[in-house]
Amino acid sequence: MNIALFEDAGYERLLPLTWLRAGCELRCGCDRLLDKVGPRLGGKVVRVWTREAIRSVVTERLDLPAPAPKKDWCLLSARALVTEATSPPPMGVAWQRNGELVGVRVPAEDVQHLEPEFFFDEVAVAGWLAGFRIMPPPPAVGLINYPWELPLANGDEIRRQCRAG
Repeated sequence: MNIALFEDAGYERLLPLTWLRAGCELRCGCDRLLDKVGPRLGGKVVRVWTREAIRSVVTERLDLPAPAPKKDWCLLSARALVTEATSPPPMGVAWQRNGELVGVRVPAEDVQHLEPEFFFDEVAVAGWLAGFRIMPPPPAVGLINYPWELPLANGDEIRRQCRAG
C-alpha cells in the first residue's frame, strides 16, 4: 500500500512551527510524525502533498521512494499522530474527526486526479467525501491541531518508543 500525506488548512493552526516545514515534519518523541506513519500503518510514505510555498523544499528534504504501481493508497493528514500499529481505513471509508478529514483509502486510479491544492478546499473535500462511508479514526490515530499538543503528547510517545526499541 502506498501512503500519501496531505496538508490542509489546519497547518495554519500550527504556525509558527509550520512556516518552513510541512506538518508531517514536526517532531513528537524521537522522530517526526512522518516517520511513525509507514511502520504503524503497514505501508510506505511515498508522497507528501504540501502548499505551493514549501513544496519544492519539502520534496527535496524528504527524498521519498517511488510509489508502487497499481497499489491502493491511504491518504492521511500530514498532522496525523499514529501512536501504534493499526490498520488503514478500509476501501470506501474515510476517517473524520470534528469535521476534518484524517484519512481515506482510495484505489490507485483515483490518486492520479488529485492535486495538493484540493485538500485546502473544504467544500471540494466535503463533496468528494459524500461518496465515502464516514467513520472516526481508531484511537491510535490522532490529529495535531495546535502547537502545544506536540509537547503534551511527547512524554507518552517517548515512553512508547523506549518500550519498543
